[in-house]
Amino acid sequence: MKAIFVTHNNYLFTFHLLEMALRKEHGLRHAGFYVSGKSSYKNFLSRASQGWADERPVLAEWDILQKAAENPQVDPQRFETLEKRYGDPGFWHVPLCDRRIFYEKKPSLPRTTDPASVTRR
Repeated sequence: MKAIFVTHNNYLFTFHLLEMALRKEHGLRHAGFYVSGKSSYKNFLSRASQGWADERPVLAEWDILQKAAENPQVDPQRFETLEKRYGDPGFWHVPLCDRRIFYEKKPSLPRTTDPASVTRR
């Protein structure tokens, strides 16, 4: 079995525990991580076993963004093809799902997936 864990912020520790459990209980042989949140990643590495990042592939989002910023290349035709295939590449669904940003501990906003209907009362 192989797995790719996509994680952000301090959830990396949770996925690391899941990786260990899957290795022990289900024979997970290979695991890789896509990580966002550089400071949380550094914090995790300070507590992880020596060589953790060398034992598995780790793709760091901040490295990808830095390389993209250094050499931006946009192929409008390719972008249009991908947009037709996968739909709206909008950003809205990400913060809408993040209750820490929009709903806080006691929600004052209606729970909806329609961006136009979300307004403060």
